[in-house]
Amino acid sequence: MHFDSANDLENFTREFADDDIRSNMHVEEIMCAEEYPDADFQERYASEANTKNREGLRKECGADELCTVFASVSFDGEQYWFAMETACYDGVWYNLSLNGNGGALLGFPAYGIGIVE
Repeated sequence: MHFDSANDLENFTREFADDDIRSNMHVEEIMCAEEYPDADFQERYASEANTKNREGLRKECGADELCTVFASVSFDGEQYWFAMETACYDGVWYNLSLNGNGGALLGFPAYGIGIVE
């Protein structure tokens, strides 16, 4: 999405705020990457290279823990998957990215922001 002016951005955020997406969204399933039921994914996720990559990300973010979370959600009857990277700081979990490590390992397109249909 491209905005030519601050006014375009203001209009977009106003319209987005008016459209309460939560009223049409239903969470169907949530699982951590370790629970994802695909052997090929589990092999890539548990690999030494990926473990080192995730530890580097955790250190870079200064997080206590990281967790890749897959969430199946439906909007107006259409089902989508998010592959979020979450981080824990002092016992509170935050969403770092809508398309995290798990999405990359599954080949989710980066421009899709971790959402696949």
